Amino acid sequence: ADLYALTFEQVVDLEGFAELSSKNLLAAIVDSKKPSLARFIYALGIPDVGEETAKVLARSLGSLERVQAAVPQVLTYLPDVGLEVAHEIHSFFEDPHNRQVIKDLLRHGLEIQDQGELGAEFSASTTLGGFLDKLNIPSVGPGGAQKLADKFGSLEAVMNADWLDMRQALPEKQANAVREFFAVAANRQQAEAAEQQLRDFGMHWQSEKKVVEGLPEAGHTWVLTG
Repeated sequence: ADLYALTFEQVVDLEGFAELSSKNLLAAIVDSKKPSLARFIYALGIPDVGEETAKVLARSLGSLERVQAAVPQVLTYLPDVGLEVAHEIHSFFEDPHNRQVIKDLLRHGLEIQDQGELGAEFSASTTLGGFLDKLNIPSVGPGGAQKLADKFGSLEAVMNADWLDMRQALPEKQANAVREFFAVAANRQQAEAAEQQLRDFGMHWQSEKKVVEGLPEAGHTWVLTG
């Protein structure tokens, strides 16, 4: 961030910088003040985030604000972003020093380009069953998560289900695991926060924006280029 605050006189005073070199350096700094969102994310040096993952983050989330705010359970909806990488991304933007550096860069005139709406393929990728699976409830797995979704229809209903209703949906071991998981206040809070973020981003499974023109047909995939 301090680099963007340099003046011509300060650069000239730096050892080894002649007047022409100083002008070239400042011109390069000015040019770098308008990076694409993908290039900026990559330049931050987030652990396990290479150029391709940076492109996916930019195209799926569409803005630096969303990238900074995204919780791990939401980030795992991105192609090739597992829970470990999602936690790395989330932890990076939760770090006060990193957030301050980004604020300083923006304050010094950094203008991130190519920001816009949430990517269509990303906004249409959520289901209740998939969301419950991403909570990583012990012993449940994708099949059990889908049974919960079919039986209860909402996160709130799953969290508040009594034993008899839970046993109608799942075998005893899985039913116990779900009830024990949501008996932990932190687990409930994280699940509720992740669901609320899906609503805020316009990608909740009940959102009207789920019907998006131009989505790939069944059996086809999206190809990200850049």
